[in-house]
Amino acid sequence: MLKFPEGDFLIAGGAPYFMPEGSDKAYLGWGEKKELLGKFHHKIETRAEDFKKYDLTYEVEDGELIAARLITPFNRSAGKLADAATVAKLNDDLENGRLELQGRANPPHITRAAKFGDGRLLLLIDGLDKKERHTLLIGTPGNYEQIGLGSGVQGGNSFYYKTADGKDLALPYGYGGPKHDEAPQYGDEFLAYIPVDNAQDLAAFGVNITPPAPHLDPFCKEVADQRKSAPSKASKQRFSR
Repeated sequence: MLKFPEGDFLIAGGAPYFMPEGSDKAYLGWGEKKELLGKFHHKIETRAEDFKKYDLTYEVEDGELIAARLITPFNRSAGKLADAATVAKLNDDLENGRLELQGRANPPHITRAAKFGDGRLLLLIDGLDKKERHTLLIGTPGNYEQIGLGSGVQGGNSFYYKTADGKDLALPYGYGGPKHDEAPQYGDEFLAYIPVDNAQDLAAFGVNITPPAPHLDPFCKEVADQRKSAPSKASKQRFSR
């Protein structure tokens, strides 16, 4: 484990996981990775308000940490290895389920949206159900019915499903957008696409869901606010006297 002033990183399977202080979860730092002769460089995405990525670098030689750096556009911090007792406790927590590794966050988003002739909407949503890739909703904003999806295939950006009630769902889509000679179809009804992108807010379509817990990183607003509100080490020492 690497310890920085901004927080700790657990390196598991070659991937860095950020560990907020006092948390029972560690969050995968997602991004590019380069490795050369014991030098590791991760360029990691962040939800910070004023920059998009930060760098985590460390160098190991003969099992010893030579240097570790946490770098943002505004700061550069040095890191160090956690002591053996801390690492032993982490391993024990992982083995006994007291510490959970959180993979990459994939917030639910609308993959395809289309409108029936009577004004109803059809939404194909990615990530709404952890057990299934897609969820199909049909209805009006705030009043949707979930339609079960059975077998399906994907061809390029197009999706084809057989629904639980036996209807065929066809969502043909080219790499540049809707296929102009092929309309989306649900059963024997043809629909018209509504332009969306993968960042489309579900609330804009009246889909009410409980938002997922945020995926934390050292510079996201939640952690930054927690860091600001935490008493400094100096004040803790004054209080303990």
